[in-house]
Amino acid sequence: QPQNIANTLWGIARIGHRNNRWMQKLANAIVTGKQYYETQHIANIAWAYATLRYKNVALMNRLARMATSSQSLQTITSHGISILVWAYATMQHRIPMLLRQMADRAVQPHVLQTFTPQGIACTLWAYSKLAYLQNSLFDNLIDKASTIGIRKFSLSNLAM
Repeated sequence: QPQNIANTLWGIARIGHRNNRWMQKLANAIVTGKQYYETQHIANIAWAYATLRYKNVALMNRLARMATSSQSLQTITSHGISILVWAYATMQHRIPMLLRQMADRAVQPHVLQTFTPQGIACTLWAYSKLAYLQNSLFDNLIDKASTIGIRKFSLSNLAM
């Protein structure tokens, strides 16, 4: 079950427990499986592997393909986008197609309006870290940040 895999990985990453053999087994299951993963599951799995600093190129490539499917692109939220691109930047795994499509989704007005200060900071940090300039994304997120106001941004958001 994709939700069980995502929730379990999120839980072990949250407490910082890394079991390389088990993580490799789960990565293999995800890479070779045919199950549908919701966008939140995709983002949580990427986040967990990045948080535990366990880089599996085949898994990251598979998650990127899942995240850029037409169904996923219609449903991924601003929160999912920021988590996903943060994970790829943390793993220093640059996939231009993923970054381009997440940027395109992020600037859609109904998605853009839901970005939080943390989401804005994570997303801008990730694109900068991966040296992937997306002028439209940067301009839109900076405009959104200015409408939120600097006081809403915490030091931890700004210090990424």
